[in-house]
Amino acid sequence: MALKHIFIFAKDTWEAARFFGTLLGLPDPQVRGEVLSIELDRAYTVYLARVRWGLSVLPQHYAFEVSNDNFDSMYDRIQDQGLTHWGGRHRENLQSFGSDATGRQVFLFDSNGHIVEVFAAAEQDLDTVSYSARAFH
Repeated sequence: MALKHIFIFAKDTWEAARFFGTLLGLPDPQVRGEVLSIELDRAYTVYLARVRWGLSVLPQHYAFEVSNDNFDSMYDRIQDQGLTHWGGRHRENLQSFGSDATGRQVFLFDSNGHIVEVFAAAEQDLDTVSYSARAFH
């Protein structure tokens, strides 16, 4: 069994697409009816959907696993943009990434209040998969 896609709700889908695209180095989104889609790999797609009827966005936690090279590039983009980020699940290590025996991780908020985690496995554990959904906490 595998998760195929997920919807991330946003007040502004184009802004959300720019955020995820820039952060993770992803291609431009595709318009799919009323939603935008971003392909993470051949097996997994993120759909960005606009919240309607005056409802609020319920913040969620989205975690992405990347290669170590992609983590370095992504972390450089976070610093270049001056984005507030932290290295631990409980917002410790402000303006830094976390590191332990399993790998490196960084957390930040997107413009909709979602917590975004990016994780790079330690070299001995790293698969050849470039982008995949890791977990939803």
